Amino acid sequence: MTHRKSGKSVARVLVADDHGVTRFGLVQFLRDKLDAVTTDEAQRFDDALALLRSHTVDLAIFDLDIPGLAGPADLAQVRDAWPAMKVVVLSGSSERVDILAALTAGVHGYIVKTETMEGLAERLGYVLSGEVYVPPCLAERGPKSSGADAVETVGDASNTPRLTTRQRQVLKAIMRGQSNKQIAKDLDLAIGTVKMHVSAVLTALGAQNRLHAASLGRRLGE
Repeated sequence: MTHRKSGKSVARVLVADDHGVTRFGLVQFLRDKLDAVTTDEAQRFDDALALLRSHTVDLAIFDLDIPGLAGPADLAQVRDAWPAMKVVVLSGSSERVDILAALTAGVHGYIVKTETMEGLAERLGYVLSGEVYVPPCLAERGPKSSGADAVETVGDASNTPRLTTRQRQVLKAIMRGQSNKQIAKDLDLAIGTVKMHVSAVLTALGAQNRLHAASLGRRLGE
């Protein structure tokens, strides 16, 4: 089956995954679908860091289980060290805690390995266009927690969308017509974090865009 190209191209991509077959398939996919000019491979986190120090990489794709990667905090350090590089997690885990931890670390996208090739091309193209990709499974109902990530139902109990306290704050800002920059300033958040929350809000509400999300928020009584 022939898949559409994502419409995006990238000069140099790093694939950090300890499974050789996965790396091989992903490298071939990136060359074909993203027109990647150069692809680097790493099977350990230390190897990935060495490659990042040696070359300018446009997109880095990490498996959370790669040896040497202690957790999302390591990805946060990668983001701090190479702020212009897009960082995406491609993981076999669809656990809410893993997704939130990675997104909080500042990655530009979290893609579950069960995604189709067509979907993977679309998600990576979305990230390369400057957006933050949040998987739809994050909107599924999860256990309650405390603080800014406590999950609450939007509207009355019969409504299905559920947002964290922080996401409710972002939704209200969207309803006021605020830009991501304004939201970041008001909530004392990084722009990338705001983009992540906006994407999560749109996904949870099933909204097509910010205007649609604002309309749904008012309808739900926000």
